[in-house]
Amino acid sequence: MLLAVLVLALGTEVSERVRVRREEIILRKLPESEALAYYEVLKRRVRKVRVLRAVVLCALVVIALSIKRIVLVRGG
Repeated sequence: MLLAVLVLALGTEVSERVRVRREEIILRKLPESEALAYYEVLKRRVRKVRVLRAVVLCALVVIALSIKRIVLVRGG
């Protein structure tokens, strides 16, 4: 399970870097006023993604602890 989480985290990080690189290229091509407006949109997206990732992480921890508790109860 830990290996799966690590692979998922690595894949997410790599895809995030590619996405950020594409957005940086787009920002460089835009006029300054449009780039600032687009940058604000991107900041909101990043904030939303971070919140969702935190929720998923908390859910995974709760699931792992629940599974551990079930296994201990059945084994004991």
